[in-house]
Amino acid sequence: MTRLLFVGQAPSRIGDGRPFSGPSGRRLAALLRLRDYEHLASSVTLVNIFDHPADRQEARGDGFDEFQAKVKARMLTEQWVSLKEEIIVVCCGHAVYRAFTDSRGTFYKGRRDQNLELWCFPHPSGASAYWNRRDNVLYAANFLRRLLNRSGIVIAR
Repeated sequence: MTRLLFVGQAPSRIGDGRPFSGPSGRRLAALLRLRDYEHLASSVTLVNIFDHPADRQEARGDGFDEFQAKVKARMLTEQWVSLKEEIIVVCCGHAVYRAFTDSRGTFYKGRRDQNLELWCFPHPSGASAYWNRRDNVLYAANFLRRLLNRSGIVIAR
């Protein structure tokens, strides 16, 4: 079985402090046809580049310390590579993908780095106009379900 990880920037200011516990987690759960955040958190691994909202300098959107993000991404990458298992990493947002790969990335495009498969995925927050188009939501849901199927994770609905 392959591990499936979702990586975000920092906890939501309106969540409970856990990765993706706010609107982004609700959207990911909906895209994967899961009941709620708890079901999502028990099915896949959720990680943030930063542990606290304040770590991203109280900025909006992708505004956070890119140098610190790259340092943390490098540390996470070394940790995951040392596990010697196949891992699919879904980088939520261009800034997160850039922290791991040093390139902006294109949504739904990925690259392989040792035992890691890194994918650039639209940030699932409600702040992005990307999610206002039904065809984008359907494409994102199909993409995530394909990754879930490839990972071998079986989720009871």
